[in-house]
Amino acid sequence: MRQSLLTCHLIAAGQEGLVARQQALAQGCSLRSLERHQTAGDLIGVLPGVYRMPGFPRTVRQQLRAACLWGGPGTGASHQSAAALLKLAGFRLDAVHVVTTKRACRLPTAIHVHRVAQALPGTRPISGIPVIPPWITLVHLATCTDEVRLGRALDDALHRGLVSLSQMRWAVEKFAGPGKPGTRLMRWLLDERSSAYQPPESELEAAFYALVDASDLPAATRQAGVSQRGKDLRLDLLWEEQGLIVEVDGWATHGTREAFQADRARDRTMVIAGRATMRFTWDDVVQRPKEVIEDIREALHRRGLDQKRQ
Repeated sequence: MRQSLLTCHLIAAGQEGLVARQQALAQGCSLRSLERHQTAGDLIGVLPGVYRMPGFPRTVRQQLRAACLWGGPGTGASHQSAAALLKLAGFRLDAVHVVTTKRACRLPTAIHVHRVAQALPGTRPISGIPVIPPWITLVHLATCTDEVRLGRALDDALHRGLVSLSQMRWAVEKFAGPGKPGTRLMRWLLDERSSAYQPPESELEAAFYALVDASDLPAATRQAGVSQRGKDLRLDLLWEEQGLIVEVDGWATHGTREAFQADRARDRTMVIAGRATMRFTWDDVVQRPKEVIEDIREALHRRGLDQKRQ
């Protein structure tokens, strides 16, 4: 009796405090001992065939892992849950979604089960929880989220190299297809992104680009590549005709002494090349968007006038 309880503890210690019946049986526990432990309160049933050890906190992550243990082989975190575990921009783990080959029965309504005919290829564990691959996750997200959130998640996955445009086009044909929810939206987003497309490198860049796109400012080049003094530089936004550069500075990448110095050296280099740089922060873009657009519009106007005088 004590040995079987110790075995359950050892298994649960690495699984958010959970143990599946089949895992315990494989380690020599008996069904009778598991039933006795449950009656005594040493094991708490959370899902059919899945137990929680007392003392472990109940969390969304634990519930997701329990759902995967319940489903067994062929089960993995999907949709918003997969997006959160993959750390796609705009998603956090606040819901439980799984795909599984198993038929759902006697499960809490908080667990969203999406049944598939066979296990999805590319599923792999992330911190112990099986997660479907990012290219299928994005196809799934297209069925349950809006254009803005989906676009941000797609750009984040492209920037981090989790997916490619060609891979996403293949995934849409393979796992979505004509007439299925979200297919038209995902195809539209992919068509917007050409082979030369450079996705935003941060949440701040994505928010800034969305702000500029929604304005009446003239077209500019995103992430423009320029060479100056033997260095290849990337500019967040460039109005070539007016010689105006706009950079957005997030604390994570621009908050160090080295980054501060590099930014100033780059600005001087651009001035020598006849270009001016404006810099905006997260607070500017999010808290004062109208001022940002007005400042850029005024700068473009003044630089245009200066060039005409010359």
